[in-house]
Amino acid sequence: MNTGGSLLLKEVATRANASLRCRMSIAAGLALLGGPALAAGNEPARLRVAGALVDDVVQSLLPVVLPESVTGAGAADSARPVVVLTETRYCGAGDKGAGRFRAVIRHGGSGAGSPPILPERDACRPSLADLAKRASAVPGPVEGLVIADLEATWKPWELKVALVRSVALGSPKSGRMPEFEDKRGLWTITTSDLRIANHAGEPIILHAAPSFAAAEIDIAVLLGERGPLAASRKSVPAALVGEANLSADVPVAFANQVLRRLTATQPLAISVDRDVVDLDKLSITQEAGGLTIQGDASPRSVRETAHVNIFVDGDDLRVASVRAQGQGDDCAGLGGVARIACNLRGSARGVVAEALGATLTDRYQGQLVRELAGQQDYRFNVGEQILEVRGDLLRLGSGAGSLSALARFRSGPTAKP
Repeated sequence: MNTGGSLLLKEVATRANASLRCRMSIAAGLALLGGPALAAGNEPARLRVAGALVDDVVQSLLPVVLPESVTGAGAADSARPVVVLTETRYCGAGDKGAGRFRAVIRHGGSGAGSPPILPERDACRPSLADLAKRASAVPGPVEGLVIADLEATWKPWELKVALVRSVALGSPKSGRMPEFEDKRGLWTITTSDLRIANHAGEPIILHAAPSFAAAEIDIAVLLGERGPLAASRKSVPAALVGEANLSADVPVAFANQVLRRLTATQPLAISVDRDVVDLDKLSITQEAGGLTIQGDASPRSVRETAHVNIFVDGDDLRVASVRAQGQGDDCAGLGGVARIACNLRGSARGVVAEALGATLTDRYQGQLVRELAGQQDYRFNVGEQILEVRGDLLRLGSGAGSLSALARFRSGPTAKP
């Protein structure tokens, strides 16, 4: 093998520990597809993720070196080149609800710079033999290339990935092909105790339960104890329409836990004209026709705190109005000058609160809540890589005790941290 190929293999092999990195890849993928998702008790948040987004996220984590237990490499085969998973496509649900994936495995290299073997569309319908014929006609080396079907099955709280069948295109120049056996297990991946860093305190710990459908993966996400998933909840994520590749049904209790954790040690800061307002003790209450977001607001310019109620309504939630009320002290037990000073402070707070409510209403009334939320960016450490996922909310609504969302996400570049 030439020097360039040897260096490439060395880089691929050292970049990722085989089993650990793949566990983190898929576990992080499940977590990030839900974003910072939490749920109260046994009532989960439910996500629907398009197969194309699954492909995008997983592909950005490749190549992955296959474990030695799969390839047969070991101390006696220390000179054997690495075997690398380089491409995957989600192919829907199989027998007994298992998830099906089509994959490309390269023996002796990462395939960097080679054209993709699996077509972007219609990668799952042809037989492996037909795909092998197509791959033989693609420019680039095919020695040591394997096209395989993978199967993922989930039981609380593990996802097991097995190689179901495979077709080899040719023996590699560097040695014999590893012998892949049908139903050989590749990885067992935990979907419990998934962690998302939280700058405001302790990490958010999630438990994810995926189920596979024809063109998407549905994910139920719990926070806290890994109890049984609630069977009584009838609401489901909205169908994926238009540009949306992710939808979510999020209980209001879930949203309140998010807000509590995000403000656990420091308030949220928003810009209002030339001032910055700190928001704390936020919570959401569902009402007929909309939601009320309430909490404490403290403009940094005056350092007074007012209690605010933000009313949002509409099919695609918009800010209707903002009311603010000053937090006065109990002056009844005071006498003389102390009572006068206390009442003056209360009056001043009332003026500040009234002005703050008017300013917030003028600034935000009629604006879509999803536009105020801005672009959604998430970063995850996956092995020695940083995986970036970003997207935009396309619709944000409410009903039946939950928030609903449609979004368009895409996977960003990966780089060493």
